[in-house]
Amino acid sequence: MKILITGANGFLGKAVVTALTQRIDSSDIRCLVRAGSSLNGLEELGVEIFRGSLNSDANVKESLKDIDTVLHIAASKSGSPMGMFTETVVSTEILFDCLAEMNINKFIFISSFALYGTSLLTRGTIVDENTPIEPKPELRDAYSWVKYHQEKLCIDRCKALDIKLVIHRPGVIYSDHSDVLSPRVGLALPKIPFFIIVGGKANVPFVHVDNCASAIALSVIKDEANGEIFNLVDETPTQKELISIYEKYHGKIPKKITIPLWLYLLGCIFAEKIHKASNGNFPNIFSPYRAKTMYTPLKFSNKKLKAKLEWQPTVTLDEALKK
Repeated sequence: MKILITGANGFLGKAVVTALTQRIDSSDIRCLVRAGSSLNGLEELGVEIFRGSLNSDANVKESLKDIDTVLHIAASKSGSPMGMFTETVVSTEILFDCLAEMNINKFIFISSFALYGTSLLTRGTIVDENTPIEPKPELRDAYSWVKYHQEKLCIDRCKALDIKLVIHRPGVIYSDHSDVLSPRVGLALPKIPFFIIVGGKANVPFVHVDNCASAIALSVIKDEANGEIFNLVDETPTQKELISIYEKYHGKIPKKITIPLWLYLLGCIFAEKIHKASNGNFPNIFSPYRAKTMYTPLKFSNKKLKAKLEWQPTVTLDEALKK
């Protein structure tokens, strides 16, 4: 096996490369890294570093020489919607155009939980790999819209090229050093001196970066992963359970208040009307559609990942927050 990894020097990418070096020879791992960007310690792992851009046909073709497996992690998470689309979807299309000329057997794609149509689900529904995809990703946010089109492209092109495809849809990825108080947990809004918890009962689909990386590494080397889609979560505490663990090690969060989900949704509907009436001058940051996707109490399953790949998480949320 000779594998090319895109996005290898990123938050998740570095952890995946580390996990892979524990399972295959590091000389069989080639990391595609932008010219001038930090290697983030990759050089210490003994892997091959290829400097180039996914937006360059010549760079991509050169990076694919002697490769039989591709692990595609690279994606833009910020910027304008069209900028994110170019850096994520267009670059993926360039990658597949080059793959058509190569002898690639397997393609592992890192997608996102944001693709699930959770706004359409009722309280207590289990979100697994059979859950319908988001029908209106553009109403959630730019990242959901971009990942929707990126995943669709991967599915269509792998089918056309007869390449074995594996898709991972991670939840909220965190580490020992990252802030777990994401907007799914609570809102810290500019100039508002409160930490606002919406509902408090919604489960948060967390996955520690090392647990996430080990699952992805297993899917690279195990044939059982071929053709499959995997939910990638390890622990799914409610908002209030997570805050309780956080405060155990980091002290009380000052001025936190909990508001009912129905009240927050009502406020979002009102804010959306103001957005439309102002012709967009009032920013559309409070979307009732997006609020439903984040705060409806749902359950998240990782049974398929455990059964197919014999994966078990090794880092707990409590351990990570203690560190």
